[in-house]
Amino acid sequence: MADVFVSYKKEDRPVAERLVKALRAAGKSVWWDDALNPNQAWDATIEAEIAASRHVIVLWTPRSVQSDWVRSEAHYAQDHGKMVPVMVEPCTLPIAFMLRQAVDLSSGRFDERDSNWARLMGWLEGDPSVVAEDRAAAKAAVPIKTLTGMRWLGPAARRPAVAYGAIAAALVVVAALSYLLLRGQSGAPPQPAVVVDPLTTAS
Repeated sequence: MADVFVSYKKEDRPVAERLVKALRAAGKSVWWDDALNPNQAWDATIEAEIAASRHVIVLWTPRSVQSDWVRSEAHYAQDHGKMVPVMVEPCTLPIAFMLRQAVDLSSGRFDERDSNWARLMGWLEGDPSVVAEDRAAAKAAVPIKTLTGMRWLGPAARRPAVAYGAIAAALVVVAALSYLLLRGQSGAPPQPAVVVDPLTTAS
């Protein structure tokens, strides 16, 4: 089992490689897809390695935020309490991860000269203050169901407003459809199916 699984976009390989070397120099065991061999089923291997790792470092860049694969790995890591977000270039994080405080390593210094590197090491080593900070950020998010499983989409305070808004929208749609059905396609008011002449006497 590796200490760290590194998730990154292939275009960011140079910075990922530098980070892996720095982590190994700091005594961490690291798995990244450089360890794959041509005879392995790469997707099954990645699934096994990310499940076995203690932490998943997600490298956020303007390219990785657009990657479905990186996002999927980040969702898995977050849902399993393993995610360690690291920003290596300034970028806007996906909305599902905005509440998690990313370690800013955009300076490119992966050593003790950067206080953020020390924070990353504290995160990986279970420093109580760093872990408590991350747990507080995770608690501020609420999971909601999507087609692909649990996703973290915002603070709990927004949950009732979203639910009530959805109910109101559904009621408006039902009312509109009912009105159109009653009026008919021509737009004329509904006509009775039977007309009785009041001057006609029926025996």
